[in-house]
Amino acid sequence: MGYQALLFCPDEKLARVVSQVFSELDFTVEQVHEPFAAVKKLMSQRYDAIVVDCENEQNASLLFKSARNSSSNQSSLAIALVEGQAGVAKAYRIGANLVLTKPINVEQASRLTSSRQRERFESHEDFYGKTLMLPPPAHQLPQCHQKQGPYQPPVHFRQVGAR
Repeated sequence: MGYQALLFCPDEKLARVVSQVFSELDFTVEQVHEPFAAVKKLMSQRYDAIVVDCENEQNASLLFKSARNSSSNQSSLAIALVEGQAGVAKAYRIGANLVLTKPINVEQASRLTSSRQRERFESHEDFYGKTLMLPPPAHQLPQCHQKQGPYQPPVHFRQVGAR
């Protein structure tokens, strides 16, 4: 079973390239050209990745916020497409987890996104490119690692005289 991706990109040529990259990574790509149609889809369907062309910052911000507010897309990977290095910081600020710079090089984008796919969306990069590993959801933890009852500090941290 493949992954689902929503692609919001008014530029038809760029949309074709991005769709090709994600199709090679076993994603079924659904293209949307209107921001409000994309919001409607985000509210009704679940996607593993949301890819947004950030040429219009207002539309991009709207889509990333809509995804985060949607119960089914809160954990989706938010991918921004930006023009050059200048838009990278802005893309992270408005909610992107991963940024691809235009012009999109198919080979580089495939390598980058396939490495992300292998990580199964369990990490995010901050603005400086450091990878922050996030723990898996609680329901995926082995029973021995799930929190049970109130936290009890180790014995050597307890106050003297406490039992």
